[in-house]
Amino acid sequence: MALPCPGFEGSEKRLEVDFCFGPGTPPCGLRTLSRPQLDGLLEKASCCIVSRTSNAHFDAYVLSESSLFVFPDRLVLKTCGTTKLLDAVPELLGLAAALDLQARRCKYSRASFLFPEHQPMPHGDFSAEVQQLRASLGGNLGALGSAYVLGDALNGLQWHVFVADVGPRAGLPALAPVYTLEICMTHLCPTKAANFVRGPDFVSAAATTAASGIGALLLGAAVDDYVFEPCGYSMNAVDGAAFTTIHVTPEEGFSYASVELCGYAGATLDASTVVEQVAAIFNPERISVALSVDQSLPCCPWAAGVLAFPSAYTAAGAACQAFAHGGRTSFYSAALGGVTNPIPFPGPYAADGSSQRGAGRRLRGALARSVADVLALYDAAPLARGDAGALDAHIKCLVAAHGLEDPVYVVDLGMVARLWAAWTAAMPRVAPFYAVKCNDDEALLALLAVLGAGFDCASEAEVDRVLALGLPPGRIVYANACKRPRDIRHAAARGVDLTTFDTPSELAKLAAWHPRTRALLRLRADDLAARCQLGNKYGAEPKDVSMLLRVAAELGIEVAGVSFHVGSGATNPAAFSAAIALAADAFAAGAAAGHTGMDLLDIGGGFCGGTFDASGRVDLGGVPAAVNAALAEHFPPGCGVRVIAEPGRYFAEAAATLACLVYGVRDGRAPGGGPARDYWITDGLYGSMNCLLYDHAVLACRPLGRGAKSGAGAQLLPSTVFGPTCDGLDTVLRDHPLPRMENGDWLVFPKMGAYTHTGASAFNGFDATSPHVFYVFSQA
Repeated sequence: MALPCPGFEGSEKRLEVDFCFGPGTPPCGLRTLSRPQLDGLLEKASCCIVSRTSNAHFDAYVLSESSLFVFPDRLVLKTCGTTKLLDAVPELLGLAAALDLQARRCKYSRASFLFPEHQPMPHGDFSAEVQQLRASLGGNLGALGSAYVLGDALNGLQWHVFVADVGPRAGLPALAPVYTLEICMTHLCPTKAANFVRGPDFVSAAATTAASGIGALLLGAAVDDYVFEPCGYSMNAVDGAAFTTIHVTPEEGFSYASVELCGYAGATLDASTVVEQVAAIFNPERISVALSVDQSLPCCPWAAGVLAFPSAYTAAGAACQAFAHGGRTSFYSAALGGVTNPIPFPGPYAADGSSQRGAGRRLRGALARSVADVLALYDAAPLARGDAGALDAHIKCLVAAHGLEDPVYVVDLGMVARLWAAWTAAMPRVAPFYAVKCNDDEALLALLAVLGAGFDCASEAEVDRVLALGLPPGRIVYANACKRPRDIRHAAARGVDLTTFDTPSELAKLAAWHPRTRALLRLRADDLAARCQLGNKYGAEPKDVSMLLRVAAELGIEVAGVSFHVGSGATNPAAFSAAIALAADAFAAGAAAGHTGMDLLDIGGGFCGGTFDASGRVDLGGVPAAVNAALAEHFPPGCGVRVIAEPGRYFAEAAATLACLVYGVRDGRAPGGGPARDYWITDGLYGSMNCLLYDHAVLACRPLGRGAKSGAGAQLLPSTVFGPTCDGLDTVLRDHPLPRMENGDWLVFPKMGAYTHTGASAFNGFDATSPHVFYVFSQA
């Protein structure tokens, strides 16, 4: 299910195409295009014209998402949000061809997206953008071109540039050098951002331009400005053959502003002064600057790549890239007050207790280098013990301190650390690669990363979430045996080479889009008693192993080893023993098929939720003993095979506790005729309790609360607990013994960390996808 983007995407995509006049080109070139033709072009890009201004040199259009500039021989299109800018390229080239105009240079650029996973394809992946753009350009121009990414992947925005140029050719006039200064800003000062909200005191767009300080940048230029309802700002200013365009997304949590000056004389444009003026208008926490010139010039004032930021900012990095047929881009970034962390990821809750989960695009865990760092970054409260009494007392304090009513998660990072130690003691040869789909909580991921875990990812969003921790792609296994083409291209672009396959179809896709991959043959190996079966969907049958290994060899795919998954929540140790024996047979078949470099065995997931008994020992049934014995028999130490696993539930299930407010009560009658009680709580089957349907979970709960008679001797009534939606299916518990409770009491559900809120929805307007999350670190 596609969830809505958590905020408007301010980062723009920018396309600039230069054309050559032909014998039949009208004198005005592209400016000859009619309004219906331009509307059709922009419809392809999913935007429309809002306003227009012109001068003798070009036409400038304010769009519903950014701006369009049309010169006789050049077009510049900028779009933001979830627009499909590159879908407009074939239409543009067709319109130009009808005017006898031939494309001679194309430049596409953009900053990193704040919400990349919500971009339509191909815009979520730069390599896919380049592939589509080259295909659209076709001919000589499409066959040319180079793609570059500038900037620090872990600290702030990056700058993506694709340039294709036919180069110097006989009969083609030289292109005039065009200088462009682009400033991108995130996390604007709220007071400054408030200038761009169309509130009750709104006067006009011109008044907004003047009051914000933007007008002072534009002396002598003709201004076309627009303030959107309820907020947002766009402006084009035309000044001879040059223009300035500004776009502002003021909403807190994803505020963004961009300022571009294009076409001004490079010798007179003082970039440092402009950056200082712009920073004063918006007071952003982060600034990125791209300085570009489209032709190589010996006296280019920006060739040295020098830019001074205002004194309040500390430069975080600089990069410069020269292009094959002339021109260059220099890219700089800086942070307010010397902050060197990535684009700040808001905390798990604000001062008022409101959730911030998912509001940022980079994990604060990227800063963590130790367990102590994680605890500090996520404000984990120390607890002497992590038992029910200690957790309940902490939850009561949280509810009182933050005035909470919505569902509350308490994640015990101390439990996770103890489970890590128990795993390494129980199965020292098996390296955990945590299954992100189980629970993608940011602090949980950050803690496991510093403990040394790898990660099992199954989608491009999960890959990006893990890479944002600052980990190398070698710490990821892409354990999805049937991937979409975009997933494979994304993995290739991010350097994630280790993946799984179980069909010739998957091998063909890997050969087409990720030929350097190191692939694991996934075998079918079922524990019929597992909570969730997977063999019905994934895993090669023994009879198909030789064929798949042969196809891989024919396609040139390196088979690195074997993987299997006995099913989620497995309980039968013999299932692991049998699967490891099957894997040994597959290794032998691989060697026979010419795959002599097989060196990895992935024994998958299926490990039950880690809990500790009274003596402090973790309970995994007989699984560790069975795994260790099977490995000793089939893959003994020194054989050259590394062993990994994909535990999810083991680390996450017992580490999270959920508390829900009781906000509705009703007396009823039990089936036997005695008294009963009905309750309504703030979470249900369309939220965290989706695990009842999809994970076959059995829930337990205990009352927490103001006035709940939960002590010894309290009368227990058969109780039905409903979730908040209007669907009768939304029933959490039936005939469950609970003491009499009233509105304002709370129910606490332990062991709610696995496959719960990651599958939640916003059905019926009850958004269960962003619960309050608080962290503790218990010692025992």
